Amino acid sequence: MDLRRTDGQTNGRLAARYEIDQQSALSLTQLLSENVRLAAAGRWVGEAFDDDLNRRVLEDFVVVDLRLDFDLSQTLGIFLAAENLFDHRVPSALSADGLVTLATPRLVSGGLRVGF
Repeated sequence: MDLRRTDGQTNGRLAARYEIDQQSALSLTQLLSENVRLAAAGRWVGEAFDDDLNRRVLEDFVVVDLRLDFDLSQTLGIFLAAENLFDHRVPSALSADGLVTLATPRLVSGGLRVGF
């Protein structure tokens, strides 16, 4: 598939898919006890174009993540995390016929953290 524009504006180079120029992020971490931490992060991304001609617009979105860490020792810990906590619709691509591809919905995970 050749992604070069035919109007000569890119001098034969591949045109950029899209560029995000409006975004903000905030993260907070609270130490609940000597070995327990709660972290929250939020991110807002403004509208973006999904094509080089700026015709297909991806909606803006907000995503909130949470993470709880419990240290069992200096090198061992467990965690529980939730990404996209409120399960917001996050568009990642928009086809020419209007089909929206979505990014990962809410994801809850847990695990063991081992340090060396």
